[in-house]
Amino acid sequence: MSKTAVGSSKTAVGSSKTAVGSIKDKDKDKGDKEKEKRGIVDIYDEEFFLNLKLAKNLINEMNSDTDKGICRKWLARLCHMKSSDPLVKKNRNEFFMYLLQMMKLYLDRQKTLPGEKSEDGGGKGCGCKKDYMCKWSPDKRTYIAMKPLPGKGALIYMAVAREPELGWEHQ
Repeated sequence: MSKTAVGSSKTAVGSSKTAVGSIKDKDKDKGDKEKEKRGIVDIYDEEFFLNLKLAKNLINEMNSDTDKGICRKWLARLCHMKSSDPLVKKNRNEFFMYLLQMMKLYLDRQKTLPGEKSEDGGGKGCGCKKDYMCKWSPDKRTYIAMKPLPGKGALIYMAVAREPELGWEHQ
């Protein structure tokens, strides 16, 4: 009778090892997915910090203290955005890229028109393809539009909805 009890306990132990092994495999798969997600997020963060260094250099090249202050405020806003969601980080980086484009355009105008100030922002002399940017997120929950105001700054509009089917109209 003792031999049977020992034999059955070995079987139970063997099956519990198999169950533990499958749990470890599931945990490993979850870990791999989390690492992959972290990798994507890390790429967005890496891109952000690279752009941050570039933006600081561009700000140092600006002549106007007022414009430097405006750019620093936008950088501070971007730096204070805390989220672990990759989509938020992606949208943040896209906005940052647009901000960098506007800063470069400002510096180009500053170099070509030294000492000249125009209220219309250059008009025909502007090499812009379009003077605004708008973008929908793939899930149609977020909309962002940005338009530079020459000599003044930028107009930025952002809207977010939990459920896009509750009244968003987009093209």
